[in-house]
This record gives sequence, C-alpha cells and structure tokens, in this order.
Amino acid sequence: FLPALLRTALGQSVARRSLAGLGYPVGEGLHGLLAHLKGRFGSCGGFPHEIGFFLGYPPADVVGFMFHGGRRAKHCCMWKVYGDVEKAKALPGMFNNWAVFYEGEFKTVHMLNEGTLKKLLDGKL
Repeated sequence: FLPALLRTALGQSVARRSLAGLGYPVGEGLHGLLAHLKGRFGSCGGFPHEIGFFLGYPPADVVGFMFHGGRRAKHCCMWKVYGDVEKAKALPGMFNNWAVFYEGEFKTVHMLNEGTLKKLLDGKL
C-alpha cells in the first residue's frame, strides 16, 4: 500500500468532485477519506461503488458504473469500462499484483490492499 499513489488517484478532479458529492471530506486528507469510506460500508447497505476511486480504477469508469448501475459498459475486463476502452486494456490488472517504480526500485502494490482494507474496517487505521 503506497499512500502517495492513493493520494494521487483520489486527487484527480473527477474523483474529488464525485467523492465530495457523496459527502466525503475531501479537504481532510487521506485519513479523513478512508474514515468516511469505512462508514460508507455500513451506511450504504452494501459495497460502496466509489471504492473504485480508492482501488485506482479510471475515474470515468467509476462514475459510469455508479451512474449506469453497472449496465451499458463499453467493455468488461477486470472492471466495467465506461471511458476509454483502449486505455483501460493497457492498464495493469487492478486486482492482480502489479509493479511500479517507486523511490528508486520496483515495488508490487495495490492502491488499497486487503490488509489495509481490513485494518480500516476494524478501526485500526
């Protein structure tokens, strides 16, 4: 889990506007956003679709999924694509391990991995 990558993903204008519209405290930093996400798991009656922003999905695809309720996707790979299909095909699998060059070396990362999500849900983050 690399906080800098998560901050970058959540800092994109589409993600920020969408999260703000859902009541996320976009001005409170990463901790505030993660705390709000934790609360959404209990309040939305299921899995909050905006988690796609936290997982690093393309913002257009997250918004498209939320707007269309999972229908009318242009393409389906590891997620449903509503934006640029060719760009989505070129991205690494979001749930598979993937590597980035970070701080001088390749590291295998997820934007928000299972361990971090468990800590978040258990109130340990």
